[in-house]
Amino acid sequence: MNILRWIVTAAVLALVGVTAAASGRRLIADLERSRADARFAAGDLAGALAAYDVALGLDPFNSVAHTDAGDTAAYALAYRVEPLGSQPEMAPALALQGVRRFLQAVAGAPPAPWSWAGVARIYEDLRTYRLLIEEQDLSRLGTDPMENLLPEDRLAEAALLQALSYEPTNYFFLDSLGELYWRRGLRDR
Repeated sequence: MNILRWIVTAAVLALVGVTAAASGRRLIADLERSRADARFAAGDLAGALAAYDVALGLDPFNSVAHTDAGDTAAYALAYRVEPLGSQPEMAPALALQGVRRFLQAVAGAPPAPWSWAGVARIYEDLRTYRLLIEEQDLSRLGTDPMENLLPEDRLAEAALLQALSYEPTNYFFLDSLGELYWRRGLRDR
């Protein structure tokens, strides 16, 4: 009887220890996320991304932290600020980091239409960087606007359509998709 009581007591203490360790990790992850938010507010985007990475290392299933990290990368791309700065060749790596974070937020949470919209925003900004970096051969442009779409355009469209599948009446998603079509000459879509 004493052996059974000892086994049950040991099991309960082990469970309490595991739970306490997990909550400690989450607490430290929340502190790192707060530090990342403060760095973002101060304009230190590279520091914010590094702090989000630490937070996500401690709590890898935190979809809010993934979304915040994706938003930080999207902001850096859109406004050409640090860590990108005057190095447009870094845009693909930063875009990949942002898309990865948004997709991890989508995978770890209930339907996340705003994360899909973030993916679309990153691909649209990446298209801008591609046009800045690469020489454009205007002879390849056809009269059909569909032929002139870049891969980033198609990925942005797919991400916005995915966001609309969750919230079909969201004016922001509808407006973003309409603006994408309008800018690419697809007025009839």
